[in-house]
Amino acid sequence: MKRYQKYPPIYGGLESLASLYGTLGLRTAALDVKPLVQSLEVEPFIEFLNGIASVTPTVRLMSAGIPSEREILLGWIDEWLDSGKADDGDDPRRRNFKSARHVAGAAYDYSTHGRLQLLGGGDSLHLWIDEYDVDPETGKRRLLGPPIESLAKEQLVFFLLSELRFRLAKCQVAECGSYFQLRKWKRLYPQGTLCEVCQRKRSQQSAKAATAKDRRDVKLALQNGIAMRFGKQIRRNPLWYRDEDLKNKIAEFINAKLGDRELVRAAYPKGITGKWVANAKNWKPIEAAAKGGK
Repeated sequence: MKRYQKYPPIYGGLESLASLYGTLGLRTAALDVKPLVQSLEVEPFIEFLNGIASVTPTVRLMSAGIPSEREILLGWIDEWLDSGKADDGDDPRRRNFKSARHVAGAAYDYSTHGRLQLLGGGDSLHLWIDEYDVDPETGKRRLLGPPIESLAKEQLVFFLLSELRFRLAKCQVAECGSYFQLRKWKRLYPQGTLCEVCQRKRSQQSAKAATAKDRRDVKLALQNGIAMRFGKQIRRNPLWYRDEDLKNKIAEFINAKLGDRELVRAAYPKGITGKWVANAKNWKPIEAAAKGGK
């Protein structure tokens, strides 16, 4: 008996592939409804990870304490994403199976169950995943179908065979932790990855913090400027900050000399007033500066 049986060559097209399936005794339904090259449906997959939708709903009696397909898959996905992290940040280009050994083991175990096939089409050899059956009437996996872990492994393999294995990221904000696609994955993220919502919040917080710092810097500059310009009057009069004429003169001077500066205008759109000068948070630092910091 010959060890290998020869089959007619395949010159391309779904018709010849269907013929090969028939020769091999394999089911051909998949070829009638699916493209030759399978691909991961990215958006539904990410929605599944985020708990928004199910990739392929499963009819199954669940027992308490048994993890779901999504929970099992998330464990492997997180391990894969973490394999690209180091002390200097998160770099998707570093993701690897050596650091993600459980992921490698799950993918290998799936491959040993005969779910992966090689099909020739045109001038190329294509990898085909023989997906687990779905009930055509309900669109759901059958009640007595494969184990939950096997379904999770199938989704994992689809993921690992796609470019999404590098583009997928998880928001580092603990309260968020959502999964999303990176626009640029061939780079290092020193501070980790953030989803659009959290990135926008952080930018707003940074802008607010920068504005507050600018305001403090402007306030300090005005206080020092006043101390230099009106130092003699301040040192002669212990109650200078109650002198209406002097307070108004100081305010008019600052508004005239510095009121058109961008930073000053941003911090004090209406300029400063005598009340601003008389405020203890201002006159005390001004007086201390006028007296040489004493």
